[in-house]
Amino acid sequence: MTATELMQEYLSAKDTMTLLKKRVDSLRLRLFEKLDEEGKEDDKGHRWMKGELDDYVLEAKKEKRVSVKLLDDDVLDYLESRNDKELYDSCTMQKTVPDESGIEEAVLDEKIPKQALDSLVTTRESFALKVTRTQKEAEEDG
Repeated sequence: MTATELMQEYLSAKDTMTLLKKRVDSLRLRLFEKLDEEGKEDDKGHRWMKGELDDYVLEAKKEKRVSVKLLDDDVLDYLESRNDKELYDSCTMQKTVPDESGIEEAVLDEKIPKQALDSLVTTRESFALKVTRTQKEAEEDG
């Protein structure tokens, strides 16, 4: 296969993936609606449906997921309002982290040698593939 053919195949496959993603997203939303309307809810809040197709039993589950995140500012306000230093100290921590802008400034001011900085950082290299398709310009008749 030539490079041009590979690029064309690549672009065609990406177009197909885009169409398939849109289709999958649409079907997912429609399934969620069906599960809300017709599904049976279990004790965990999941909604289930079953179906049959030829020799297969199909199952769909709208799985309920709950995450909990502390509201940092509200927690700190609450702990401070309790006026209990021992409680505050046991529920909070101080974390020391490097300040990138401070490090950059220290290197510029030569307080940290460039060689030392090189040993304190990691570099990761990655590559992205970009293939484009543009319409050829019409040739002018002369």
